[in-house]
Amino acid sequence: MIHRATTQDYVAIVGGLERYWGSVEAAPMHHPLLVREFGDLSLVIRDRFGVSAYLFGLLSPEGPAGYIHVVGVRTDRRREGLASELYVAFADRAAGLGAFELRAITRPGNTRSRAFHTALGFEERMAPDYSGPGEDRIVFSKPIG
Repeated sequence: MIHRATTQDYVAIVGGLERYWGSVEAAPMHHPLLVREFGDLSLVIRDRFGVSAYLFGLLSPEGPAGYIHVVGVRTDRRREGLASELYVAFADRAAGLGAFELRAITRPGNTRSRAFHTALGFEERMAPDYSGPGEDRIVFSKPIG
């Protein structure tokens, strides 16, 4: 079952990033405001061991669009469709708030992310210098609603 992320979920996720990402390198993407201020669009799936998967998102003012900022699935729960479930729930909530599109970004070399988003029907475009000079990104988009 999918739930709104709580501050307790956030603390558990950030305290155990290695369980989702294999390292703590993703820590800068996990700002607490994503749960505290944009919590309506930050979701978790829990099991008896805690948070098994999470999605932190928000609405962008353009349109608006539902922006998926970061998604993590615990390594022992991968390949069960949990990330896809979170995307569907996020799309439903974002559409209910007036969003007409989903968006996400990744680095051009992140082939797993690109394959995942393509399989979900997202279109991708290269965005040169998206994150600063020389920091190109792939921007994914998909209509909803």
